[in-house]
Amino acid sequence: MYRPKFSIIIPTYNSSLYIEETFHSILSQNYDDFEIICLDDCSTDNTCSIIEAYIKKDQRFRLIKHFKNQGPGALRNEGVSEAIGDWILFCDSDDWFEPNLFNNLVNIIVSETDINIIAFRYNISLNQKNKIPADWFDLGETNIKSVTNDNLMLCTSLCNKCWKKDFINVAQLKCCVSNRSGEEIPFYICALLKAKKFYYLSDLGYNWRTRENSLSHSKEKDADFLDGVWDMIGILRNELKRLYLYTDETYYLYTQTILRWHIDEKFSFSKHYISYYNKCRYYFLQHSLKKLPPFWLYAYKKLKRRRK
Repeated sequence: MYRPKFSIIIPTYNSSLYIEETFHSILSQNYDDFEIICLDDCSTDNTCSIIEAYIKKDQRFRLIKHFKNQGPGALRNEGVSEAIGDWILFCDSDDWFEPNLFNNLVNIIVSETDINIIAFRYNISLNQKNKIPADWFDLGETNIKSVTNDNLMLCTSLCNKCWKKDFINVAQLKCCVSNRSGEEIPFYICALLKAKKFYYLSDLGYNWRTRENSLSHSKEKDADFLDGVWDMIGILRNELKRLYLYTDETYYLYTQTILRWHIDEKFSFSKHYISYYNKCRYYFLQHSLKKLPPFWLYAYKKLKRRRK
């Protein structure tokens, strides 16, 4: 059976404004041995019509439609099950790849035969012209890295990494399906702990588009998003235990980092945020973690830094 080198998995939902830009970044690569699996989550715009038009022109495209909302975690899991490629690339439907990424990845795959994960740098992008490299994921020179707690929690996205399909299957890795806040984090943490090392490519390979109306940036959805974070850290505990990776010390280190991320990312004076903040503060005290200051002191310092 023919197996392409890459399976590119793209969950879609009302993505008509951006999906063609995503496709262009794939089709313009100077390496063409891939399949593109789009999994649509009940779009109400013309996303599926756009994808179907590409399917008519290019047999490497596939579309799986859903008529009941699944969420991105479930779609990614299904995409992995459907994929026939040797390696998996995840891409959000409003993001895009940098030119020459696929060729760079193939060169690594050929030379580093025992590697299961390849990580590459990425931009935070408003559009094609406004791109800022995510400096926190700059690990220096291109080479093989051992997984440490310091680099494990730098970037939990699945999209700036290339994953060996057989490794995902053997390691029994899954995204969360019951919530949509950090649904990829248990997959990511368990994957790196299982792999113990990864290949780091210092080239910029992915562009993460920031939009104010996305789930993780919508103030109207603060309560659902922040409650989902708590659900996710419970799922993370279960996944670590299921895969025999759990220790109290490492688990509470990971959860403290995750909870602090969302304190910084979602900063506001909304009642949902204040409730989340206080819940985190109690959690840290309960587990003897690094203490958070009272909300008013944190807010004062945060606002002061923003005004500089």
